[in-house]
Amino acid sequence: MKSKIPIITFLFVLIIFSQRASNAGTWQEQVKATTRSNNYALIVGINDWSNSDPKLTHLPNSEKAARNFFTALLSNGWNKDNITLLTGSKATYDEITRTINNLVNTPDADEESTILFFFTGHGFRSNNRDYVIPCDAMNNANKNLYIDWIEQKFDSSGFGRKLLFIEACRGYSGMTEAENQLFGITNSSTSKSVVFQPVDSAKSLRPHMGLRTLLSAERGYVSRNGVISNFISDGISGKADYNGDKVVVIGELELYLAEQTEKWSKQFNLPLNVYTHGECDPMVPITVVERQTNGQQTSGQTGDQTQSYTLDQAWQLSNNGKPDEALKICESYLKTDPNNISALEYAGWAHYKKKEYENALAYYTKVINNGIKNCWIYEVIGLVYLDQKQYETAETYFNDAEGLDQNDPNPHLYLGECHYNKQEYNDAINEFKRAIDINSSDDSFYCWRGCAYYGLKNYTNALSDWNKAIELDPKHVWAYSNIGDYYYYIAKDNPTAKTWYQKALDADPNYDHARNMLEAIK
Repeated sequence: MKSKIPIITFLFVLIIFSQRASNAGTWQEQVKATTRSNNYALIVGINDWSNSDPKLTHLPNSEKAARNFFTALLSNGWNKDNITLLTGSKATYDEITRTINNLVNTPDADEESTILFFFTGHGFRSNNRDYVIPCDAMNNANKNLYIDWIEQKFDSSGFGRKLLFIEACRGYSGMTEAENQLFGITNSSTSKSVVFQPVDSAKSLRPHMGLRTLLSAERGYVSRNGVISNFISDGISGKADYNGDKVVVIGELELYLAEQTEKWSKQFNLPLNVYTHGECDPMVPITVVERQTNGQQTSGQTGDQTQSYTLDQAWQLSNNGKPDEALKICESYLKTDPNNISALEYAGWAHYKKKEYENALAYYTKVINNGIKNCWIYEVIGLVYLDQKQYETAETYFNDAEGLDQNDPNPHLYLGECHYNKQEYNDAINEFKRAIDINSSDDSFYCWRGCAYYGLKNYTNALSDWNKAIELDPKHVWAYSNIGDYYYYIAKDNPTAKTWYQKALDADPNYDHARNMLEAIK
């Protein structure tokens, strides 16, 4: 039975929460011990399927949301060694299924331990079955992952507590016609009304046991990429700890999601709900809150999605050349909540875009002092030092970033840039290669590696990488210009150089280097 979560039906659960709070010390210690040693999770986030054909719509928030959830678990009682994070090109069908098979066969699983699957990305529903789409599934329709298969695997394991949190579409409406034909999706998945059936704690379930699946969309409908995932991360980080016992349980999380999705829907006049199925004791614990949030967020979002949406606008303003406007938005939030993590992050980014490096570092230092340590924060601090040509200091932060998320290619890109600027071309090539190994579809990685090969006078490899960058992005103006430089300075072939400079200018009419070189050739 699939259920929509309303608020009022959890009032009886709040009574249970209140009773539990009276024994908070003992309860927290018991849960904390189990969470550290016997809880296991697989977290998957995919932004794009660019290596597949036909292409699915790019989802900008999935991988960041997956990393936020990873940070939320890690910051609230879970053991890093027991969490597997798969993002981008690492989230293949084979790797996801292999990890699930390994997890369900964990030898120390028992009735008091939890197994958790978190997915944010594309999904669909066909023939009354719900699927999620691994990064390589588009080339092979048989590699779409059937959610019921995951549930069956979990249910057959030795874990007493099984949780699935899935933010993905559940209909054909979010796909192109070509994608519908490929997957064989038909209108049989048309949306039906869902009647809520509350968790019945009076049923003869084993204490704190069961399987629960949370889905971010009704049958036949699309999901709102990143919204539910960030609500979940905020909830398990303490926002859903209604009774203040520092233990967030599934019943509290579902209540929190009901409240937040209702607020979001009213604000934006768009449908947003969480649907559940599976029987599970509402007191199944998820996290032990390590610190009081006091209104701040660990996921980089805010509990109030109106504020989150506004702060996301601040991020876009900074990236669109309007950092002063972004700062006004951030400062308005920091006046009421000086420790608002999202506002601090985006204010730091706005100062970075303005090249006000000391101010940027001040804001990011505040973020870290609030206990937030994620890959992106250390990347940006590294960029501050990279821009100022303090390469050794920058490398320290990029190495820290890589340690926080080994599936993120950007630390390797930036480390490569540091080595390149120091003319350590072999080291630069090694770092760019590591970035490509993680994500082979990013054109900038190839362009940078081509420049490093150029520094070594390995022109064959340089041209090969620049052409690969153009293959991935036909408007990669820098790659066109680099090839033009090769023919002008090295091959002494002005007509061919002119052709490539013209291609650069066609890609970007405002690219001054190409224009200047064309003038020089005349």
